[in-house]
Amino acid sequence: MSTRIVADTLIPGRGTPVDDGTVIMEFGEISYVGPTTDAPPAVGDEDLVEVDTVMPGLWDCHAHFVGLPMTNLEAMGSADIVAASARAVDDAQQCVNAGVTSVREVGGIGIRLAQAITEGRDARSASSR
Repeated sequence: MSTRIVADTLIPGRGTPVDDGTVIMEFGEISYVGPTTDAPPAVGDEDLVEVDTVMPGLWDCHAHFVGLPMTNLEAMGSADIVAASARAVDDAQQCVNAGVTSVREVGGIGIRLAQAITEGRDARSASSR
């Protein structure tokens, strides 16, 4: 399975942004990043995605998924863990929507979310069941 992402602007992570750039992924791994004019030709059944901008995922090196509706550390001790977990799933989805693809959870219930995320359960897939 191959996916070709063509972007008006490609931010490669190193070097300067590339106008009219392409990213090719084959079987979940990146096989090409660079100008569209230099990209290998499409082969077989390839998904094409056209976007304005593509860039590497961002890292959040210090996060707390605590699932509280407001910042109140005292409430953590008495919070309903089921409601907090549901809110934390939404918090994780907001991270992804903002371009954050890796999070170091340093105190909260995020470590317990990791299993559900690994299984492919997120806010969108859970609502479609």
